[in-house]
Amino acid sequence: MPVDPVDILEESVAIDAAHGELAGVLAYPLAGVPTRAALVVGPHPLMGGRLENNVVRSVARGLAEYGLTTLRFAFAGDGPTSEVMDEFWRTGHAPDDPARVDDARSAAIWFAHNVIGPTVLVGYSFGASILAEMIDLVGATQLVLICPTIAHHDFTEVARSSLPKLVIASNNDFATPLDAVETWAARCAGDATLIVLESAEHFFRRQEDRLVGEITTWLHP
Repeated sequence: MPVDPVDILEESVAIDAAHGELAGVLAYPLAGVPTRAALVVGPHPLMGGRLENNVVRSVARGLAEYGLTTLRFAFAGDGPTSEVMDEFWRTGHAPDDPARVDDARSAAIWFAHNVIGPTVLVGYSFGASILAEMIDLVGATQLVLICPTIAHHDFTEVARSSLPKLVIASNNDFATPLDAVETWAARCAGDATLIVLESAEHFFRRQEDRLVGEITTWLHP
């Protein structure tokens, strides 16, 4: 069973990146010294990838309440044009996606220099697709993928990783059909646990506590 939640502190941090300074929030228990850590990588900035995204914020705070040091961050970049949005809704990609991958790598490098402990990499939506870019940078020990966008992005390298994986999907996800996630998870190297949250859809509105509970139960069996 998961340990009891504890009070936490949150600090705003600034992360140097090639495409502009990234805003981040570091969260950790008020008392004691955390022995584990988690880097939470959010969805695409065109799909709510910001610090206060409900899933990103809930997972980062929730894992801190269960004893981990966590970092969440906001991608850099300007506001979208209608052309960019049209392409994104058609393909799931935007022209500046490589810069967003660079942002995530910068956050991982900052994390590795400032946070101590075995690291869980958590990726939500688009964020799950770029976890492979950060595994070695932070010395990850476990991966958590929330609604991975299998239909739009290449998850080959993530699947090849032998690290234990928790894959959380919804049976009502407009971004990726459940059968695609099930097929992908079954082909993953190493131990992959798939959990399907019914009626959670892609955004987990009013399902945040349930989502955090599944992750903490997996981390603290």
